[in-house]
Amino acid sequence: MTPPAQACPYYSVSTADRTTAPELERFLAERMNATTIEVDSSHLAMVTHPEAIADLILMATRGTRDPESNGRG
Repeated sequence: MTPPAQACPYYSVSTADRTTAPELERFLAERMNATTIEVDSSHLAMVTHPEAIADLILMATRGTRDPESNGRG
């Protein structure tokens, strides 16, 4: 039996988050060696910055760590 493929983690840091400290978000992302984007947003970045979050999801589906290769345009 082959082991499952290792997922490449992705993380969005909300720099104006007052629910979870951005410093903690950065620490967690670094600890998991995640591909990280930073969004000038409060806790609900998926509501206020849907395109940035959608681009992060698209990066994850393609398995890329390059924010510039979001497949748009």
